[in-house]
Amino acid sequence: MVILDTKQVSSGVYKITCSGDLLFFVRVDYLKSLKEENLYEGYELSDEHLDELLECSLIFACESKASQYLARAEQSRVGLTLKLLKKGYKKIHIEKALDYLSSIDYLNDLRFAKSWLNSRKISHFESRNKLNFELQSRGISRKDSEIALNDFFQEETEESLCKKDYEKQKSKKKSEEKIVQILLSHGFNYSLIKKIIKESHNS
Repeated sequence: MVILDTKQVSSGVYKITCSGDLLFFVRVDYLKSLKEENLYEGYELSDEHLDELLECSLIFACESKASQYLARAEQSRVGLTLKLLKKGYKKIHIEKALDYLSSIDYLNDLRFAKSWLNSRKISHFESRNKLNFELQSRGISRKDSEIALNDFFQEETEESLCKKDYEKQKSKKKSEEKIVQILLSHGFNYSLIKKIIKESHNS
């Protein structure tokens, strides 16, 4: 098998045409025994090299799909892995592609956690414990979750979130008993809820 044509299509990515009407898109970061300097017209590929090009092209295809998801919104590594598995990509290819995207900071769990928290601030009011649980259930490490939550709660105290949640539920004409149940389900502790309600009655 011989390389018939090589074109660099982006930084570190080549379109390689081989005899037998074979076409590969590969990122040089994924190569092992083959080197970037081997990717020239007329280079004769061993069976091992051909298998390597195929493997690299599968990883690059996975990387490209992951990049599409990331271009739309921040993703967690675990969440992105599940999406790619559903699309039929193999776990070994997913791991290598996501390792590369993490290395260039295109995939970043801490950034995802901060983005997710900011989106929750707009539509949900929940306790720190519940937010922490939800982040870790999405595959975010305890360390990244704590950093993101620390930043989040510098802007919003748990008491202020509970108060906003109370006012939101009150505006929906819900009974006080129902409001307490809702706030408890959002992870706020009972003593804080009663404090907010008492302050509301006194104001």
